[in-house]
Amino acid sequence: NNSIRDPFLIQDREGTYHLLGTDSWESDSIVHATSPDLIEWSPPTLVPLMSDIPSSRNTWAPEAFYDRECGVYRLLWSSTLDSPDAWDNRIWSATTADFESFSTPAVFFDPGYQAIDACVVRNGDEYVMAFNDKRGSNTLDTDHNDICIARSPSGGGPFGDISQPVTPH
Repeated sequence: NNSIRDPFLIQDREGTYHLLGTDSWESDSIVHATSPDLIEWSPPTLVPLMSDIPSSRNTWAPEAFYDRECGVYRLLWSSTLDSPDAWDNRIWSATTADFESFSTPAVFFDPGYQAIDACVVRNGDEYVMAFNDKRGSNTLDTDHNDICIARSPSGGGPFGDISQPVTPH
């Protein structure tokens, strides 16, 4: 489709940089490229993370973090399975040790409503996830469409203790 959105950079434990991105609005893949120095880049490739999940509609905003306890990188993204509500994203995940082979994707976080754009960081003894609560619309008078925080003692979750919004609607 020639449309790349939502770029995310992570440096792996060997020093290689990985660029992850969204491959168009409706794709079962994410974009992946590598660089040793942030100047020279490999050609981008598509990683078909959701290709084996029936009825998947999209694979949006991929990010990754290193899960120290499991010794793997956890990729996160938002996906919708066919839904009468058009978009009804949940946060999905797969793990990788090398950014070449990936575990079977599974729902990583489902607060019971549409959630996108998850970002997880380790903070002390816990993992903290920011995500976009997409229950609202893109208007100033909406009740949601804001950023919330969830926490877990483990990188694999479960993430809970969802905060009140930490940003305006």
